[in-house]
Amino acid sequence: MKFNKKIVEKQVVQAAVAGVIKTLEVAEGQKYEAGDWIVTGLLGEQHPIKDGKFQKLYEPTEKPGVFRTKPAQVDAVMLRVPMVLSTSWGDMKGGPGDFLADNGDSQYVIAADAMAQGYEPA
Repeated sequence: MKFNKKIVEKQVVQAAVAGVIKTLEVAEGQKYEAGDWIVTGLLGEQHPIKDGKFQKLYEPTEKPGVFRTKPAQVDAVMLRVPMVLSTSWGDMKGGPGDFLADNGDSQYVIAADAMAQGYEPA
């Protein structure tokens, strides 16, 4: 099923040094490098994004540290059973009610609450 990403504003910061951040879907944490962006989602969750990908997905607002999502569409299916998806940034865990999404570049897990807040059926 296709979903449109809602246009929302999010707090972001560009990482000055490398590190690891815990995310909703990657319990052991996702590594990030200096220059990556740390995005705070609508539920207060955080995740890192490489600069090139960030530039494709977000645009600046007039507010410092606040960026707006650009229009985007993903294919997504609701999970019925728990799963683990191995990605280049770590193993993403999803449970029943969460979503497996594909944006054409990569596949990833979106927690049910984050999906409800950030996406709508196309």
